[in-house]
Amino acid sequence: MSWKINLGFVEVGSAGFDVKPKFEFGADVDGHGFNAGVGDVRNGLKIGASAGSTQHAEAEGSDIAEFVNSLKFTGAALEAFNIDKIISLITSALSDVTKMTGIDSLVGGHVRIKGKCECTLGLGVSGEVALGWKDTEGFHMIGGGGKVLAGATVMAGKDYRNDVKLIIGVAYGPFFKFDIIVRKL
Repeated sequence: MSWKINLGFVEVGSAGFDVKPKFEFGADVDGHGFNAGVGDVRNGLKIGASAGSTQHAEAEGSDIAEFVNSLKFTGAALEAFNIDKIISLITSALSDVTKMTGIDSLVGGHVRIKGKCECTLGLGVSGEVALGWKDTEGFHMIGGGGKVLAGATVMAGKDYRNDVKLIIGVAYGPFFKFDIIVRKL
């Protein structure tokens, strides 16, 4: 069982104790919980409040379709949705974003796409913006997003190796948020 409690800038949980530049309050047990406050400022500026259930999946592939199709979610929450239709819409959205950000020349070439996806069912409101400073993984991210019942997030950045990181959120029933890294081979 995994659990986490946020008390301002302190995070305590099954993974241990950590102090981060954030101001959040909430609790989470195995993906079910609530949270409100200002997120870790190293990863951009984010403020929000939410309650719900989140499921995670990791995947990799040599193109967007292979990456998305290799996602494996489990749990009753996702059984209520037509995952094939969602995957089709998400693949289309990710392809559009890679074209808009100018990195479509990387995708589908000699690359490896690796990342994770969070699927959240619940209620919440949030806003976020990344202004170009280096995040906790070494990427200089730019972009923003928000949600109130439905929403979208688009952020992109590069690191010192010229690997590209995309954070893309789309709502279709549940809210899907992707955090992927495109690495040239």
